[in-house]
Amino acid sequence: MVCVVGASFCPFLADHLDNIGFRSSVADPDVWLRPALKPDGEKYYEYALIYVDDIMVIIHDLNLVINKSKRNLHSKVRNGLIHKLI
Repeated sequence: MVCVVGASFCPFLADHLDNIGFRSSVADPDVWLRPALKPDGEKYYEYALIYVDDIMVIIHDLNLVINKSKRNLHSKVRNGLIHKLI
């Protein structure tokens, strides 16, 4: 992962992505993916693309990831930082 933002942010983000089921790509460590199912049962991959402090998420239902992230990060982050990350 490109780590210009801060030495502690990259491991923090990697740990969080891992905790919600994403795995770093072998070809590019800034591309994270996880298998998923659409509501109609079609299989696909969800992606999180990371560049420094920018994150692009390609997913069928983004609210699921946002809500899960808020729950998981809230217990680890203090002083309202979660509101700045999500």
